Amino acid sequence: MAALVIALVIAIGVMSYQYAAAQHARMTDVRVTASRLGLLFLEDWVALFGIVTYDPEDRLDLGTDPLGYYLDLGAGGLPGAPSWGTPLRSYRIFTNGTYFWVELAYEPIDGNLRELGVSVAWSLDFQSESLEFDPQRLVKFSKYVVYYVPPSP
Repeated sequence: MAALVIALVIAIGVMSYQYAAAQHARMTDVRVTASRLGLLFLEDWVALFGIVTYDPEDRLDLGTDPLGYYLDLGAGGLPGAPSWGTPLRSYRIFTNGTYFWVELAYEPIDGNLRELGVSVAWSLDFQSESLEFDPQRLVKFSKYVVYYVPPSP
């Protein structure tokens, strides 16, 4: 009987370890996907010198694989997240089994210098279509760019 109890305790310990490991792997996978999305948007925007008419829908194929769902939310910003700079556009994207919210914002610095920022957040349960903001589920990227000002005629 004692051997059965010991074996049961060991089995429960192994199963809880496997559950925790799977949960951490899922969280890491979502964070990596969010980072890749943020860098994709930021680098594409930087390639256009930070223009304020930037729309990734024109340049990136956001409606097909691997981004299976894409919704332009306009310039409202991330719901519940602290705002930064001048919001440009926000998007909700479903990929890799998770909803992500992507916000593009910019901040004029000096002269032709502008700081571009991309924030990416995801839902607490990974699949909810509404965002409950949690700073642990947010990644931010920013980059300075000299934006193009056409010469005056």
